[in-house]
Amino acid sequence: MRTLTEPALAILLGLICLMPVSSLRAQNDDKQPHMESALDHLQEAQVQLQKAQHDKGGHRARALALVERAKAEVKAGMKFDETHEGKGKKGHNTGTQKPMQ
Repeated sequence: MRTLTEPALAILLGLICLMPVSSLRAQNDDKQPHMESALDHLQEAQVQLQKAQHDKGGHRARALALVERAKAEVKAGMKFDETHEGKGKKGHNTGTQKPMQ
């Protein structure tokens, strides 16, 4: 069985964050439906990883940590958008974000 490498997992988590919203849940109340959807998908990924048996040589634990970090980044992005001028505009970037390591 093949395992995901850290870069592959990071790419997978990034793609999850970019998935379009498939549900029509209270979009009038959601200021950031795509970010909310990303959080939902990340939460489901976390649940599935927690249900997985065995640690897979440490990869499962690392994946859980990356999911938790991804959730924190999505939440930070949402908070940033709510508190900064130009919110909601595509490409709004102050250049202050730290790169992932």
